[in-house]
Amino acid sequence: MSAPTLPLIPNWISAAPAPTSRTNTLVHPNTLTPVHRVSASSSAELDAALSAAQVAFPGWAATPYSKRREVLLRAAALLRERADEFVKSWQSEMDVEEGFARFNVMTSAGMIEELAAGLGEALKGEVPQTNADGSSITLVTREPFGVCLALVPWNAALILSIRAIATPLAVGNTVVVRSSETVPGTHYLWGPLFADAGLPAGALNIVHTAREDTPKMTAELIADRRVRHVSFTGSSPVGRHIGRLAGENLKPSILELGGKSPMILLPDADVQTVANNILFHAWANAGQVCMSTERVLLPSSLAPTLSSALASLHSPNTPKIAKLFSPTLATRVRALVDDAVSRGAKVLVGSWPPAKESEGKAELPAVVLGGVTREMKIWEEETFGPVTVVVEVKDEGKKEEEVEQELVQWANDSHYGLAASIYTRDVGRALLVAKRLESGMVRINAGTIADEPSVAFGGWKDTGYGRFNGIEGLRAFTQTKAVLIPFNGAHLLPLH
Repeated sequence: MSAPTLPLIPNWISAAPAPTSRTNTLVHPNTLTPVHRVSASSSAELDAALSAAQVAFPGWAATPYSKRREVLLRAAALLRERADEFVKSWQSEMDVEEGFARFNVMTSAGMIEELAAGLGEALKGEVPQTNADGSSITLVTREPFGVCLALVPWNAALILSIRAIATPLAVGNTVVVRSSETVPGTHYLWGPLFADAGLPAGALNIVHTAREDTPKMTAELIADRRVRHVSFTGSSPVGRHIGRLAGENLKPSILELGGKSPMILLPDADVQTVANNILFHAWANAGQVCMSTERVLLPSSLAPTLSSALASLHSPNTPKIAKLFSPTLATRVRALVDDAVSRGAKVLVGSWPPAKESEGKAELPAVVLGGVTREMKIWEEETFGPVTVVVEVKDEGKKEEEVEQELVQWANDSHYGLAASIYTRDVGRALLVAKRLESGMVRINAGTIADEPSVAFGGWKDTGYGRFNGIEGLRAFTQTKAVLIPFNGAHLLPLH
């Protein structure tokens, strides 16, 4: 008896499935079970997606924004109805906790609705004052770019893909998505959903590439003259490469990359609450969130209280075992922790080393480390795993201002600048500290992980540039056009 044929995940082009001449088999990264066959696009098949997006652009750009808003709101409603389908697809392709997957669904639906609500304000034009002595007026409008390329990741598969799809669509662009090689079936679901919501054929196209072909195919997509804007969410090393390709081809881009987010405790922080927040924001989704709390910075005098509070929340007899994306990622995270422990770091929460039965698997004990120093790799490198480190600033005999300055100095001692948290009972003081942090987002008395759809999202330094979310996120997918209108029509100019 022959084995059953695996289902096919085709490309999505012009509002219809578009099988390719070649396919790959997607294998679950941890169970090694074949999941489905996935289209492996050739250059010609990428061309079909770009052509469809280019043809659809004039009509979609000319659609009144109120009609585009209606499509977005229908898409959000359909996403809520199809929550189970999205969750089931994602969990079939990789290990992801159901709670995190459903949080992605609800947050994505809210994002779409917030984009719809902000359209009028985001597209509002201007009539600037000029030096025309009242003889003319200039109108400045916001116009879509055209075809936008979205390069989307696997870790928050729905949130991080929908913002790169719905935002450019909302302001009148068309979109070509290059899916993640890890969750292509989940990303594919956006195609039928938006078609059912009334999006015109060709406005959204989704293509898949074989892992070995992805670098070449991505370069082809970025270089194509039909692509006018690029967005990428992923690691900083890959983001640098994407940024170079976009720059060489003069394509504006949004790069949302890595993080090493600090959580700062000022002397009057509510340590018991902070302990709870540390474990949540460091270990959510096994630490595979760009905003995860990777560093906890506090005065030395608070360290014993924090250690006791953490111990009260996590029994050493029942260590939390986190499921990671793949054995390769688990090996990299383990190497960072092993390096730190070998150089003197102490395990404050959790157990280390991992049990022998975890060898070669995509799982690790979730841990909190203390005694971490700048010589350790984990000080600088993003772990992207269930690990955070506690860094003490000596405060004995020092003024509070000195301790505060050192906490800020250590918080800024990173190539990254995505998110940060400050805990204190003095909100005014927290605002002054926030102003000195080199971070795109700062949360006071709240953890580092947050994604409010109405608030601009993005980081500083090696975390990249550009913004998603809110009015600023919508405008990031538009370009301005200035139109001058003389009141008295054309007139002759002196030639000599």
